[in-house]
Amino acid sequence: FSKGGSSDPYVKFYFDGKKIGHTQTIKKNLNPKWNKSFKLKLKQAEANRIVRGNACKLEFRVNDEDAFGDDPMGTVTLPLPFKEPSSTKWYKIGQGEGSHHCKKAEGELSLKISVIAKKVLSMIPGHSLPISGGHIRIDLGWEMEYGRHVDLDTSCVAVSSTGQILMDETVYYGDLVNSNASIRHSGDETTGAGNIQGSDDDERIDMYLDHVSPRVSALYLILTVSTSGKTLADIRSAIVRITDMGSHTSLGNFIPSLVGGHTALFLVRISRSQNQQRGWAFTIIGETDATARDFGSLIPEIKGYSRDIVPNIKIDKNERIAIMRKGGTIRLKDY
Repeated sequence: FSKGGSSDPYVKFYFDGKKIGHTQTIKKNLNPKWNKSFKLKLKQAEANRIVRGNACKLEFRVNDEDAFGDDPMGTVTLPLPFKEPSSTKWYKIGQGEGSHHCKKAEGELSLKISVIAKKVLSMIPGHSLPISGGHIRIDLGWEMEYGRHVDLDTSCVAVSSTGQILMDETVYYGDLVNSNASIRHSGDETTGAGNIQGSDDDERIDMYLDHVSPRVSALYLILTVSTSGKTLADIRSAIVRITDMGSHTSLGNFIPSLVGGHTALFLVRISRSQNQQRGWAFTIIGETDATARDFGSLIPEIKGYSRDIVPNIKIDKNERIAIMRKGGTIRLKDY
């Protein structure tokens, strides 16, 4: 790093030509130690480029700070994906052409680079992703449409190993906590007045899978429109986010209005893994119903989606569960 016996070096960090950050300047030092770390989260388009084999570049541009204009001292350029294991290594300062290169560059730069790849579930019905358990959160947010109140409801319906609906393990607007508080519902929101960007969602379900009763084989997340005369297509602002809170990783987002003029949407099933003693499988359903206003009218469908985990499940196409709402009514002949 010497240009006449002394330097005031610092490093600029670039990803694919865009500046990400820089270190502080170490004055009058030929052997600087910055101990600076940078964290970079790739956007989907950038990650897709890497998956397709089009590597992006990391650049570490070393400069000598000067009052009349900083002088380039050389560059270390590395491609992504970075195929070497995470370790600290010395990289030779490269020589090259251009304003940020130095023809007489000498020296080495000590770097440690870690690349972490996370598998993202494709939002295609039937696709499944193993999850270890932990804390899963479902957020529902929407805004009022043209000043009219519209009521959306999220429910988490529990199914046993014999295919029975476990109402004491099911949470919805009428029963906010299951038997041991491992599944919790925030309560019914009837106006859609929250912040749909996530800071103040209208309804939320928290699931602590490690503590869910062993009686439960599967949990179904269902979204319904309870407002008469309205369908999911009428609520264009609505969004459902599902997040692994342990890693703060998104498991998926749903835009309910995209399914059209339906009143119910089966979001996902979270079922106990069949291949290991612990662990769960997160499976996209993405199917709809055109008339149901609550999960109680969808019992045959719920059991139908359980055939692979309860092979001999009995399904009665007329089975219903009456879901009572304050101020609401039900017709006994329907049950």
